[in-house]
This record gives sequence, structure tokens and C-alpha cells, in this order.
Amino acid sequence: MTGTPIGVEQVIFDTSSVGSGQPTWIIWASIAPDYANAAGLTSTLYKSFNGGATWAPVPVPAGVSGYYIPHIVRTADGMFYVVFNQNAGQGAAGPGYLYRFGASDNNTWTLLSSSTAGGYGGLSVSGVGSSARIALGVTGTWGDNPGQVTQLSDDGGITWREIEANMTHTGTTGNSYSGWNEDTVIDPANRDHIMHIYGGGIWETTNASSATPTWNLKLNNLPGRSSTALPPPTARPEPASSPWARRWTAAHTRPRSMWWVR
Repeated sequence: MTGTPIGVEQVIFDTSSVGSGQPTWIIWASIAPDYANAAGLTSTLYKSFNGGATWAPVPVPAGVSGYYIPHIVRTADGMFYVVFNQNAGQGAAGPGYLYRFGASDNNTWTLLSSSTAGGYGGLSVSGVGSSARIALGVTGTWGDNPGQVTQLSDDGGITWREIEANMTHTGTTGNSYSGWNEDTVIDPANRDHIMHIYGGGIWETTNASSATPTWNLKLNNLPGRSSTALPPPTARPEPASSPWARRWTAAHTRPRSMWWVR
């Protein structure tokens, strides 16, 4: 092994009882292959039935054994949509694969999409089953080529179409929207509204169902940085004069135009 292992990539709390006040006992974690190898682990996906006290390996499809898992989405029916990339990081080259996983249901893996032109950098799912809308960002392509920017399925992953390559873009000149398509999100209130990050900002479309969606540069020159403060999610626990209280107040009173940043 060379370099520094990535470690844990994703942690998914598998529960349908959100807001019940009950603990989530079933937890899934994806482990980067470099760390799995260094730690002597037997899979890149693990599951706990007891809130994290113990963990068991979950077999992944043989063709993606040893791949990175940069994105996992759990839908309301308990299905998982899992991205596998051969390479790590932003702009990861292909191949990349998208699978649907039965998870707590039947543990069956179903291949939905694959790419050799680039890896998969963004994933969002709206709805469930055969009518689920899936938005899938392709990364590491650096070209305005169909099938290599943003893919969309409206039948749960059976068929796909390109909704961004060769489409009208406003807000900048040239092709600045491919390459680092690292996070793609469908608006939970409007599935025709889709946004994705690229190397310099955020692109959005509000007519994703159109045969020729149009795209607008929502935010330009967005720098990459880590979180500097995280407000508490519940009632303010500190005196109003404290720095945390001021941050909490600002976060809960300021309009939140970027609904997908979390």
C-alpha cells in the first residue's frame, strides 16, 4: 500500500422509523479498499445489527470487489443504490458501476448502469421501485459527450438518457460543466429541479423532464473547503450570547437557497 488510506467512506443508518425516538440498530458502512487491505478486512461493505457493537462483512458483486464506494442512497422502500468506482477521488477515471442492493430485504445486487468513459461522481434518487427517478453524474470525462455528464432514468434504472451534454448552458462560456461532477441532487420538492457540483460551482436545471433540458450556472467560483461550524439540530442549548447560539440563530433564520447542502 502506498499513500494514506481513505478509511470509512459512508455510514448509512437503515431505519424506516425516522422521528420515532427509537435507536437505529442496523448500520451499514462502506470501507475504502486501501484501508480494507491494510486492516485485513474481507469486504468493502459491512453491516451491524446492534448499533455498531459488532460488524459483519457483506459480499459485493465479484466484478466490483476492491472498488471504492463514494455514494450510497437509501430509498423509502429499503433499497440501496450503490456506486462503485475503480479509482478514488474527484475526477476519478472509469470504470464505474451503479447497483441496486436489496439490503435488509433480499440482499440481491442488480446492475443498473456502467461507465468506462469515467467514474460515477454524483447520485440522487427520487421515488421508489420502477418509477424511481435516478440522477447520476459522470466524472473524469472532461468532454461534452452524450452519456458522459449527467444521466437520468425515470424507470428505476432500466433505461437512461443524457440530460446535460450538448444541452444549452447559460452563465459561462465553453464546457465547464463536465469533469468533476461530484455531487448530483434531485430537489425533494420538485424532481424537475436537479443541481450538481462541478470544479468551480453549481449547475442547475429546472426542466429535467424536457427532451432538451436547459442549464444555468447557479453559483460560480465556489471554493472547496471544509465545515467551519455545525449548528446543533435541536433547540438552542447555550446562552444567547454564546458563539454557538449566534451561529444557530443565523442558520435557522437565513434563507436556505441551497437546499441540498447538508
